[in-house]
Amino acid sequence: MSARDYRPSWAQFGRLGRAAGAQGHAELTKHRVVPSRPSRSSARRTLFNDRQVHRCRRNTWDRNSGGRTSLNGPTYPSSSSSFSISFSSSSSSSSEFAEQVGRTMVKKFRWQALRRKIWSPSLPPSTRLFSESQWQENVNVWYFLYRWLNFGCWSAIIVCSIFDLGSRYPGEEKRTWLIYLTHWDLVLGAAQAFLGAVLVTRRRNLERRLNFDPDYLVFGRVERAYWILYTITSSLAICVTVGYWGAVYDPKVHNKDPLNFMLHLLNSILILFDLLIVAFPLRIEHFWWPVSCVTIYLLFTVFYYLAGGLDKNGLHYIYKVLDWEKPGRSTLISFGGLLFLTIVHCVLCSIAKLRIYVRAKAAGAIKTTTIADPQGSKMSPRISTGFELSLPTIKKSDELIDV
Repeated sequence: MSARDYRPSWAQFGRLGRAAGAQGHAELTKHRVVPSRPSRSSARRTLFNDRQVHRCRRNTWDRNSGGRTSLNGPTYPSSSSSFSISFSSSSSSSSEFAEQVGRTMVKKFRWQALRRKIWSPSLPPSTRLFSESQWQENVNVWYFLYRWLNFGCWSAIIVCSIFDLGSRYPGEEKRTWLIYLTHWDLVLGAAQAFLGAVLVTRRRNLERRLNFDPDYLVFGRVERAYWILYTITSSLAICVTVGYWGAVYDPKVHNKDPLNFMLHLLNSILILFDLLIVAFPLRIEHFWWPVSCVTIYLLFTVFYYLAGGLDKNGLHYIYKVLDWEKPGRSTLISFGGLLFLTIVHCVLCSIAKLRIYVRAKAAGAIKTTTIADPQGSKMSPRISTGFELSLPTIKKSDELIDV
């Protein structure tokens, strides 16, 4: 029998087909083109979208009859006195269904955008900005010493406050130290100063290695905690200073001694001076960080009053302006303080943006230059990014012509 007359049996056909299928599956697996199963999150998302579509179909209203109708389905009037069945046109139902779906999707996207703005507003800045100054790209000795000196100043204020160093009348009650907002601000300020010093120290040790690139630093928990604490402390320190000297200070009760100035003035000086040196930005959408901190303190004052707590002088309130025996006035003052805190945060964000702009102007990143026309006339100024492209020169007939 010749090879031309050979006819394989059905069993041989089956074996050949299985072998070819196995070989094809192996090739697909080798080149990673085998379709993967959908994940649980994508399956849940698809199911949610399908439910939204079906809900929109059920809730589509027929404007002519005033009842609910499905797509191309019967309409039932809302009134029980008369009963009629009508069929809406496919064009009107389709347009209403599309309009309802569009409204649902727009509301969903708006809510997702708002949630993303609040909880995860945007990408964080470059990690290197948290460990360097705005005015220099590397960690020099002066900035390293400055960060630890800043932490030392916050710690010294806390020590003086606890042991009444610099007070005209020392020996006050120490058990009520943590009930005051000023001391909360001092603790937060010392914490953010310590994290800043740690980041600068770690960056300085990394720069001693060969082939170190600060652009490859990872934004971790320390950087995030430093950013949050700094944002809270910066706004809170200004509000503590303004609120104390504007609403709390009483010449008959309080003294103008060195300790009082350290507690209610030096904190704002430290944070404003530091704001002009650091490199990372402050963002307006983070206003809820300091607002949340102050809200927690306000709730603490309410519970402290309900529990019968006393201040260092034996009075039944922490601050006279927050005397919860008069809840209406205290509530209005609380909302006014939160509003003022938000305004202070926006002002500090503007100062941070101004600092970045001034640094860009000083470094030549934003330069206003004038382009000269070959005819001698001047053209409109342009913005140069500071990166100039140098092109080669061509020599022609013993003359250098710039290209």
